[in-house]
Amino acid sequence: MEDTMTLPNATNRIIEIIGPPGVGKSTLYKMLCESWQPDQTWIYQDALLASPKPSISNFTKWVEFNYRILTKKKRAKSIPVDFGLRFINTHSQFADLCWRILNNKSSRINGHLDQRYRSAYFLFADFCRYQAIKEKMNGRYCVIDEGFLQKSFLVKDQVSDFSELLEDYLSLAPLPHATIYIEATDELIIKERLRIRDKVIASHLGKSDHELLEDISNWKFTLDLITNKLIEQDTLVFRVDGTKKLEDNVQRILKFLNEL
Repeated sequence: MEDTMTLPNATNRIIEIIGPPGVGKSTLYKMLCESWQPDQTWIYQDALLASPKPSISNFTKWVEFNYRILTKKKRAKSIPVDFGLRFINTHSQFADLCWRILNNKSSRINGHLDQRYRSAYFLFADFCRYQAIKEKMNGRYCVIDEGFLQKSFLVKDQVSDFSELLEDYLSLAPLPHATIYIEATDELIIKERLRIRDKVIASHLGKSDHELLEDISNWKFTLDLITNKLIEQDTLVFRVDGTKKLEDNVQRILKFLNEL
């Protein structure tokens, strides 16, 4: 079921995919990218940020470029640090808030203090890509997987731990134009997916079934609160049941994107 409301008049035309770990975000995003056509009204991050097609006179790079297109490999290279520094200059209060959260010695991310360094690394990478998207935006909506709304340092299991932080964070973060929320409607199914998938994130290493279910529940709790706040601000939240068939969900999301 999707919420139907008018999209806000914002300059930020990012469409962010969010959802608990294991719900299928990356797979759905990959399938969306593979189905993308250049004449559509939306684009995905790697296509937007990819280097221009080289001339055939530079034969080696020309072959590599076309090979990546044919094999649907990622074309965007790492984004230079300068983009992140420019982002911080224009979003200094948001950057300061994130730094305070990560620098708080009493805070733990997924139960481990050392996860703060991992979070800081990915946070700055987001600074870089958001700025690069902003500077290269060509009027189309840009779909990204896991942006500023999908941060492990925001995940809390108690409202009292979360409310004030969330208010501050959402008031300063560059929010997406719309959000595609892949929901964990059946936590047991998502837990089994986490057990059998090849990709194991650091925060899940060594966890029992009970601990994984608790982690999924905490993510769901956090993302539900975030999406409710977004709806209050008239940001469109398109909900997708992560336990349904991937092909069906991709078609629903494509229909949503093509009607923006």
